Amino acid sequence: LAGRITDAGLPYARVIGSFCGIAGAIPDALVTRVVKIKFPSVLDLPAKRIARKGIRKEIVKGYVDEIMTQVSIEPVQRGRSRVGGVPVNTDAAERIGVVLIGVDAGDNLSNLPKIADIGAELVKEEGEQYLIPVIDALSAHIVEDLVRIAKEKGLLMPNTKIGITGRAGITGKKPELIVKKLSAVFDRNMDNEVIFADDALARGAAVLGRCMHQFGTACNPIGGIQGQGCIYGQRVRLQKKIPITSSEAI
Repeated sequence: LAGRITDAGLPYARVIGSFCGIAGAIPDALVTRVVKIKFPSVLDLPAKRIARKGIRKEIVKGYVDEIMTQVSIEPVQRGRSRVGGVPVNTDAAERIGVVLIGVDAGDNLSNLPKIADIGAELVKEEGEQYLIPVIDALSAHIVEDLVRIAKEKGLLMPNTKIGITGRAGITGKKPELIVKKLSAVFDRNMDNEVIFADDALARGAAVLGRCMHQFGTACNPIGGIQGQGCIYGQRVRLQKKIPITSSEAI
């Protein structure tokens, strides 16, 4: 899991929140004892196991709730050095005013075997067709908790938009379920306020490149901000005011 929350600063926004820990590893753990290969992931599930016929919502919810008892989603406490296998520096985060929100399974992944047991039980009791619906609902639940905590911490602006990428957030019915849950969190329709990107890094780099080469127009800028034009010029003007020492140039 990796994510950032920024403020509305111009021409450079400041990071005020950071998500860390595990994401896709949780559903991967769920299928560990279902897929008979070493180091399996959800991607290794045969297509026949993805059928959604005859799925009962109460069963899905029950298993999601059971899995969530093995998962912690909370602000990272001072003094922790790892969250979900990811190194963190809480002192540095506190010093620069960044709130860390982490996802873990037990103490640094210790509960992943228990999640694997739940997955095996799910298949035994209800059938393989329940795996993907449970995984989709589980991912939506995790996103909901992350955003709710960020909201409670005052990290979200009135015009904050949410971007999600990665298979733990964009595959299957996850987008549909995530939008529904976030609409409940914000008490408004979030259809136009959540972006699902198949490859956020590549798309972000493409937009940045187009911005720097001025491929946008005054009416349809590339690299601008909500309701305004491109901020690249503002950044250039700011950089010209900042002296660069010889060591920084190197």
